[in-house]
Amino acid sequence: NVTICQAFVELGANINSRDYLNRTPLHFAARNPKSDVARMLIDHGADVDIPDQRFSTPAHYAVMLNNLNVLKVILEHHVN
Repeated sequence: NVTICQAFVELGANINSRDYLNRTPLHFAARNPKSDVARMLIDHGADVDIPDQRFSTPAHYAVMLNNLNVLKVILEHHVN
């Protein structure tokens, strides 16, 4: 939900925080077919190039799940 994510960002949440598998909020957003959360995270400074523990980036997640709208948003932000 973009509203909830926006609230966390406004409260100072680390936009590039990582879980035990080195996944960021953007990795999770890339799994959702809607691109609004991914766009909001990127607009607030999420790093699109952070790999998880298996070296998969958010773009990889979007490709694996055929989330082309999310992939487009990620690619618009100069993925390496």
